Amino acid sequence: MPYNLRGREPRPNRLEVRLSNSELERLDNACATLDKPASVIVRLAIDRFVDSLDQDETTDHSYTRGVKGYRPAP
Repeated sequence: MPYNLRGREPRPNRLEVRLSNSELERLDNACATLDKPASVIVRLAIDRFVDSLDQDETTDHSYTRGVKGYRPAP
């Protein structure tokens, strides 16, 4: 069975994401403001993002221009 980078067996439906300090602070603030756990806010963000793609199919993937923290592999 494959292992992840930390040597543990992968669990189904799990995703490990590293956030910058500012991204984590924004997420924490959203959790406090909405009184919801981070998992709910991430799910809402995914839904909203995917829905925006459906509405924006005519653009040339302009949604990627504002993404911060992403660096393509060399």
